[in-house]
Amino acid sequence: MGGESVHIDSAAVVSGPRAAECCPAVKGKSFAAFFRQAEARFGLPSGLVEAVARAESGLNPRAVSPAGALGLMQLTPGTARALGVTDPFDPVQNVEAGARYLRHLLDRFGGNLRLALAAYNAGPGAVRRHGGVPPYDETQAYIEKVLAVLSGKKAAGCQGEQLPHETPPCLDGTMGSLLGRETLGIEAPGENALEIPAVVLRAYLAALLLAVGLEVLTGTGDAERRA
Repeated sequence: MGGESVHIDSAAVVSGPRAAECCPAVKGKSFAAFFRQAEARFGLPSGLVEAVARAESGLNPRAVSPAGALGLMQLTPGTARALGVTDPFDPVQNVEAGARYLRHLLDRFGGNLRLALAAYNAGPGAVRRHGGVPPYDETQAYIEKVLAVLSGKKAAGCQGEQLPHETPPCLDGTMGSLLGRETLGIEAPGENALEIPAVVLRAYLAALLLAVGLEVLTGTGDAERRA
């Protein structure tokens, strides 16, 4: 997550109970239900909070990045303070604050998900300075990784069903149009060619490994230091 100052009305932050007191799903380290609650609370696209948490921390609530970002959503200390977080390793506070910050960034960048994700990774200042997604390899790979996980969840089972987060994501013909990037044509037997960005194929492999329980983490430290 970007390391610049965040100015958000902290009075609206809901601190909530600690993770162990909230619900068995959080206590048992199955965060799917809580991600959905945060998405509903802040009007975020379904699956976005989990996709960001996977890319940021590999769903590790005790994760600490080289740049000092903390917890599931990898909040920087400054952002955590601005959002009223008292314990960034508390999954309840961390996820709620991260979801609220995502909502703030989406509003700030006119609902543009790519720009919001770039700002989450490299900081809003970097997005402003570059007039769009910064030319940082890490930030660009981060965006594709989040979108690959998000696209896989939307096509869960390739039938539009909501499956548990442990289920590997599927690719379908909607991915090319969803991501809006230069694509490769891949022929699927008995179907039209699937338009899938080459970089997304690489991100998809990382997401697939995460889905089956392997740790494939990319830190946000370098992008934070540049922001």
